[in-house]
Amino acid sequence: MLPDGSTVWLNAGSRIKYRNDFNKNNREIQLSGEGYFKVTRNADLPFRVIAGDLSIMAIGTEFNVKSYDDEDIIETTLVEGKIAIHQDQKQKKSIYLEPHQKAIYMKYDKNLTVTDMRLVVENKHEELKLKKGIIYIAEKIDPEPTVAWKENRLIIKGEELNSLAIKLERKYDVKFVFGSESLKQFRFTGTLENETLTQVLDVIKLSAPIEYKLQESRL
Repeated sequence: MLPDGSTVWLNAGSRIKYRNDFNKNNREIQLSGEGYFKVTRNADLPFRVIAGDLSIMAIGTEFNVKSYDDEDIIETTLVEGKIAIHQDQKQKKSIYLEPHQKAIYMKYDKNLTVTDMRLVVENKHEELKLKKGIIYIAEKIDPEPTVAWKENRLIIKGEELNSLAIKLERKYDVKFVFGSESLKQFRFTGTLENETLTQVLDVIKLSAPIEYKLQESRL
């Protein structure tokens, strides 16, 4: 709970920072990782989240921001209300999101499949060259898979094991080591709630020709 009455949920491996004069002269939050924000309305003092190169402004709304340092993209998903996304500190260029829209900002030039872009472009299968500093908009998305983490659920829809492993690493505080690069390409669909890591790995093992071994940390 923030001093202005807004509520923030933080995902694993995430943190926020704000100044001592928060809710007096500003309502600015710096985010590293993933957070879900339910913002108290104050038209005179807009709420702002700084995530990497982006500044996300809201007055009274609910939205999710994912901005991990070790990931190539910054995702902003709007659940309710309206938000403005600025790409630079001067805030000359803004993109506005409506409910059930997602903005995906590329930190680096990268080739991604349309599936990896998570509905940015539908019904196409070619590989896209996504450019650094560009925001891509996915419209009419279902926000539930994106924000389910705040209720300790993980909704998986055709996700490659490579990206799923990153989420499991954060959720269970473990490190995955793949014996073969080809294992990363297997895709999975399902919902995880209160399962243990072993239960999750057993389900993965049943769904694909994969074996696993758990080791204690050597640190």
